[in-house]
Parts: sequence; structure tokens; C-alpha cells
Amino acid sequence: MPVTGVDYRDATAFAAWYSHKTGYPWRLPTADEAAAAAGERFAGDAFSAAAENPANPAVAWLRRYKEESAAKRPADPAVKARGFYGANANGIDDFGGNVWEWTSTCYARTTLAPDGSVESRTDNCGVRVLEGLHRAYMSSFVRDGKSGGCAVGTPPEHLGFRLVRDDTPLAHVKLAAARLWDRAAGF
Repeated sequence: MPVTGVDYRDATAFAAWYSHKTGYPWRLPTADEAAAAAGERFAGDAFSAAAENPANPAVAWLRRYKEESAAKRPADPAVKARGFYGANANGIDDFGGNVWEWTSTCYARTTLAPDGSVESRTDNCGVRVLEGLHRAYMSSFVRDGKSGGCAVGTPPEHLGFRLVRDDTPLAHVKLAAARLWDRAAGF
């Protein structure tokens, strides 16, 4: 069964613990990595449809909200065993199931100029991107998606995570430094 009822801090703490336990660096995926892994099951961001009517992105937002709120799939409060929703074209199980997954990506508020270029961007890392049946935004301390925090669409049924192994040289150096620090501190 997937782990659920966890907030962003729980997920990152587990990643750090698991990294130390296995000797390999593990982390939450970025929203872009999760979207690529989800393949055809990636529903995207409600605001990405703004290109349909760049003069009025609210039209696209309302259309997307209506689609997501419609009963594409009835609410399913029971957590499902691994594999219940099947594999996607990438061979990865359960993307778009009933567990929304934390990512390392911060919510970004972007202001567009009249020509469509980015005028300003403000990152809010107290709110994180989750990937699931659709993209959602949630305060990092929330463990129950139905309690609020989802900006649009069906509220997340369960909050969980999956990890990716980070085999970049920098990740290995950081893990080795953390292990040395722990050894020096007597852990």
C-alpha cells in the first residue's frame, strides 16, 4: 500500500533517512520530472490551458475546473494497493490514481505582461506542487488533502509520495558529507 497522510516535511525527512539507510541519494521528484514520468496520465496545470484564450485566462481556468470537478471518476476514499490503477506507457504504476504525490517544486505566482512574456515571478515554498489526477497546490504542512489547499478541481483524496534516486555527482557528495557529519556528531 502506498504511504498516505504525510506532509511535505514527512516526505523529505523519509527521503533523507532512506538515503542514509541505503547509501544512495533519494529525493522527491520535481514537478517536471513527475509530469514526464506520468506520461499520458499527466493532466497538467489548470492554468496551462490559458493559451486557448490568452486575453482571458479565467475562461480556460473555469473550463478546466468544470472538467475536473465533473465525475470523470467518482471519489474513492479507500487507498488502493500498488498496481491497482495499472502502468502507464512508461511502465510506472498508479500515476493519476487516488494518491496525489508531493514534489520538490514550489508554487510560483507568475504575472504576465500584455505580450505574454513573464513580467514577474514569486516562488512560495510554503506551498508545494502535487501530481495526481490533476496538478494541485498544497501547503507543505497539510497531511489530509480534503482539508483544503487545492487551488482547483477535485480535492486530493490522499497525500503521499514516491522518490527518485539522484545519481548526480553533487547528490553523492552531499550524501557523503551528511554521513560524515552524522559520524562526527556521534549518530
